[in-house]
Amino acid sequence: MKSLWDLALKKKLLSVIILAVLAVVVYFIVGALSQNSGQTQYATAAVEKGTLIVSVSGSGQVLASEEIDVKPEVSGNLSFVGIKNGEAIKAGRLMFKIDEKDASRAKEEAAVALETARLELEDLEEPPDELELLQAENGLRKAKQAKEDAEDAIASGYEDAFGSVTDVFFDLPGIMEELEAILYSEEISQAENIYPRTWNKSYFLNSVLGNNASEKTELETLIELAEKDYGVAREKYEANFLNYRDTSRYSESAVIEELLNETLNALRAEAELMKREVNMIDFWTDYRSSKNLKTPAAVTSYQTELKSYTSKVNGFINDLLAVRQSFKDNRSAALDAEYAAREKELALEDLKNGPDEIDIKTKELQVRQKEDAFASAQESLKNCSIYAPFDGVVAKMNISSGDAVSPSVSLATFITNQKVVDLSLNEVDATAVKAGQKAMILFDAIEGLTISGEVAEIDALGEVSQGVVTYAVKVIFDVEDERIKPGMSASVTIVTDAKQDVLMVANSAIKSENNSQYVEILENNAVSRRAIEAGISNDESTEVVSGLAEGDLVITQTISAGGQTNVSQSRNSGFGMPGMGGAVIREFR
Repeated sequence: MKSLWDLALKKKLLSVIILAVLAVVVYFIVGALSQNSGQTQYATAAVEKGTLIVSVSGSGQVLASEEIDVKPEVSGNLSFVGIKNGEAIKAGRLMFKIDEKDASRAKEEAAVALETARLELEDLEEPPDELELLQAENGLRKAKQAKEDAEDAIASGYEDAFGSVTDVFFDLPGIMEELEAILYSEEISQAENIYPRTWNKSYFLNSVLGNNASEKTELETLIELAEKDYGVAREKYEANFLNYRDTSRYSESAVIEELLNETLNALRAEAELMKREVNMIDFWTDYRSSKNLKTPAAVTSYQTELKSYTSKVNGFINDLLAVRQSFKDNRSAALDAEYAAREKELALEDLKNGPDEIDIKTKELQVRQKEDAFASAQESLKNCSIYAPFDGVVAKMNISSGDAVSPSVSLATFITNQKVVDLSLNEVDATAVKAGQKAMILFDAIEGLTISGEVAEIDALGEVSQGVVTYAVKVIFDVEDERIKPGMSASVTIVTDAKQDVLMVANSAIKSENNSQYVEILENNAVSRRAIEAGISNDESTEVVSGLAEGDLVITQTISAGGQTNVSQSRNSGFGMPGMGGAVIREFR
């Protein structure tokens, strides 16, 4: 192809010279003959073999074949800058480095997590050893024992509850009698030898002087409240006592628990009654003191007893509350123990049966996730170092060492050493252009410099501007010349087809009729038609596939008797010059 290309370049220049000479010769010969003869005359040319080259041309600008903005994949602070503006560097050269501390630590943590997940998977897939089985069986045994202990605690709690209620009823009837006596006995009037005998509540009220109506009214209210609370306490006590009498420690747990709650309610009612009676007696004694009147010994004794009873009843209430709380605690503990025992039992079964398929798949998924995380951490660490992607030149620096960077920041603009010409072709020429075709490139700014190139790419989608469709074409240089700079203007001729050693005739010799082509042959001073099959063609010549032989004389121009010249018009763009002989003008009378 190189020899063909060289030939094309030489013939490009030669064709221009020959055509100019032929035009001048034909012009003068035709002029002379037309003056001397009224007969039709013909210009002929012999069919010759040669090289036929077809091409298209265009102009464009020189660009770097690739230009990129160097951007990091990770964020951080630049710890190293290894290039400078305008420097030519080789592919793989370290350009920048981002501080690796965080990325390195993340990689180490990911490696540990991955190793842990792998060990857990290995441990899951391995059959249990004797020690694991013994430990699991021992754990189940302990859980079952804890369950039994919790159940025993519940049973013992009911025993304790009944015992606590029994302790209460050793004192509760006596306390109730004393509380009743404070209101409804005649102990004070008897001790004071007052006749007729009256209940204590009446004594308290009657001993208030008649001119102290407000005190009497208030005392009367306190007595009424005490009587009301006494009725409540008496009712609860009697119902509680009957249940206690009918209950034993062998009764159902629910019965014992109900008895406990009733006893608590009865004690609370008695505690409330005691508070009312204390208020009543304290008011009465304060009144007596304000009048400098003596307080009977029986009343003082009541005050002492109420204080003692209050302390004892509060103690009973606290004890029973603690017993009731123990019910809840024991039941909760028993439930927890039951669940724990079941859990241990299932765990032992799982251990004996080996790992479940779902468990293995879950753990394998975790391992893959950790592997992905580790690979990502490795990639992040790797991305802290930024290398030159190809041989090229640092066109622009945008950053300095120590600056904070991120994937959105351009560190530098980097271009290739390889140059291309970016040009546009019309839609007719573009149809003939394909990647890989050879090209000749001339430069407006560098006189005498011609280099070869090759079509690298052509856009599949054209661009329309003012109704004209053009296609962008990139032609890459075969060789580099340091004088060629990006941005220079260039003219490009692309060879779209070429054939060697083919028969060729001048385009002006070919005529068309009814979708067929023919030439006129001059033989023995006679003109005849001959049908031909044409092949490729350029501005000057057309390939003849069949119908002619080398040396045949074909008519390229007809000059009528009136001096009019008929020449066929050329049809294709391109360049190239076949090995044509000189044209001959013949006259026929």
